[in-house]
Amino acid sequence: MKKLLIFLLPLLIFGGCHWGTKKEIEQKYPDGSTKVEKFYTYNKGKKELVKEVQYFENKQKKMEGTYLNNQRSGKWTAWYKNGKVWSEGF
Repeated sequence: MKKLLIFLLPLLIFGGCHWGTKKEIEQKYPDGSTKVEKFYTYNKGKKELVKEVQYFENKQKKMEGTYLNNQRSGKWTAWYKNGKVWSEGF
C-alpha cells in the first residue's frame, strides 16, 4: 500500500497543479451552491476524471477523493454535516 501511495502522491500533486486540470461544476443545489464538482485533466485530447468533491446544502464538504483511470483510487474521505470526519478509506 505504501508503494502505491508513493507512486500516486507525486502524480496527484503534479496533476493537481494548473497543468491541464480543469474544475467543472457537475451539480448545483436550487440556491445555486455547488453540490458536486469534478476535476479533469486533458491528455492528447482525452478528458480524464482525477478528483471529485461533493458538498452538503450547508456548503460543508460531504465527500472527497481521487480517481485513476476513471475509477475511484487513493484516499476518500466522507464528513458529517457538522464537518466532522465520518470515514476515511483507500
